[in-house]
Amino acid sequence: MPTIKFILVSIALLLLSCTAANQKNSSGDTATIATVDAFLETQMAAHEIPGLALAVIQAGKLVHEGYYGKADVSHDVPVQASTIFRVFSCTKLLVSTAVFQLIQEGKLALTDELQQFFPDLTTSWQSIRIEHLLSHASGLPDLIYLPEGLGEEELLPLLQAEDIQFPAGERFRYNQTNYWLLKCIIEQLSGAGFDSFILDNQFESQEAGVAFSSNSLAVLPNRAHRYIYNAERKLEFLSVNNASWAHSGNGLNVSLPAFIGWSQRFDAGELLEESSKSLMWSDFEFADEPRKFLRGWGVYEVANQRSIGFTGGGVAAYRKFPDRDITIILMTNGYKYYPVHNDLVDQVAALVDPALLDPEANAANEVATTFLKGSFEEGQLAYEACKNDFPDLNLEDRLNRIGYALMSAGQLEEAVTLFQFNVAEHTNSWNVYDSLAEGFANQGQIDLAIENYKHSISLNPDNQNGIDQLAILTANQNN
Repeated sequence: MPTIKFILVSIALLLLSCTAANQKNSSGDTATIATVDAFLETQMAAHEIPGLALAVIQAGKLVHEGYYGKADVSHDVPVQASTIFRVFSCTKLLVSTAVFQLIQEGKLALTDELQQFFPDLTTSWQSIRIEHLLSHASGLPDLIYLPEGLGEEELLPLLQAEDIQFPAGERFRYNQTNYWLLKCIIEQLSGAGFDSFILDNQFESQEAGVAFSSNSLAVLPNRAHRYIYNAERKLEFLSVNNASWAHSGNGLNVSLPAFIGWSQRFDAGELLEESSKSLMWSDFEFADEPRKFLRGWGVYEVANQRSIGFTGGGVAAYRKFPDRDITIILMTNGYKYYPVHNDLVDQVAALVDPALLDPEANAANEVATTFLKGSFEEGQLAYEACKNDFPDLNLEDRLNRIGYALMSAGQLEEAVTLFQFNVAEHTNSWNVYDSLAEGFANQGQIDLAIENYKHSISLNPDNQNGIDQLAILTANQNN
């Protein structure tokens, strides 16, 4: 398979001794909260998460508000209540709430078409509706692929020069253009700037701990640094600098208390009426795809139960478990191997409410954690225990993902050993041979890479990546 480009995020040192000391407010069951804390400590160590803030709201009551690790590693600044995190695409939850506020006021309807707001649009765009934008069903070209540094007035002409990807409503395709257009419509109908409209209508007046900035290097009071590893495996800050027009897609920076306050106002009906919430949380019916997505909110199945919410940047998540009356807010400022925010939310939910426990997912996560931070032999034991308990559970993709995580982190020997183990466990899978070949190629073992690419292609003649890589390696070998 093609190389998975994980964004490597980590810290040079994780001081776990400060983790429990940063807790602020825990009114839930003491044993349960202690278990949550211990679990987070383990996961922060395994995935080298520098800092984390967590809130658990159950039956309308804040049962846990915890702060862990470091907001600023180099200056030894702990995560605390005043720390604000950039939550990236979790911002979209506030945008969908703003849209439904305008619907409540009679200023907007889900069936309104873009031509009502942009009369000079190209014909293929005109019949796209508000509900298509909310549900990522527009088929529009994605502005994320436009050149950097563009002004807002330059976006629409460039986007309209691109082809429509599919008829509106046909399928789900996550797309930043959708929420930029919603920002423009919100500003048109409200007569206010986007930032002001959100802050004035969804947060308490002059509330501390909330700001909009899509520039990760901008200096904001109390903001946690978003950490990554660069190509030299050295720690540095994320340097993504989007303009203010990106605020509706990824610009919310918020402290945990401020996010808790937003959630409590939302639940109390202060932001939206119940009828509006029901409409917002109804499934959008895609014409050609069974994908489940609401009008601005994602759907996440956990232990055969539905949870809803959104995640952002691989580091933040806001999730509600409606049938169990639980809300979890998770914000972090980095990870080493791959995004684990959804896994953390699911497992914290299960610790708080055992009805949400997914034993298979829990065991698979334990395998991943052990391979990442234990010895290979310990990982094998965890894998064998998992397969013994759940013989029908297929861990091929999970093992492959761990292997790529190790390889991306520069741990080539460990990655290749894991890919070899995956081949031994899944001898009929073309994909595991493809991954092993990539590992060998990165090690400079070209003959072994060629051998495994050939075997992968023999199992799947349509493996175009294998065909391409084999041609490159063979050509290089012959030169």
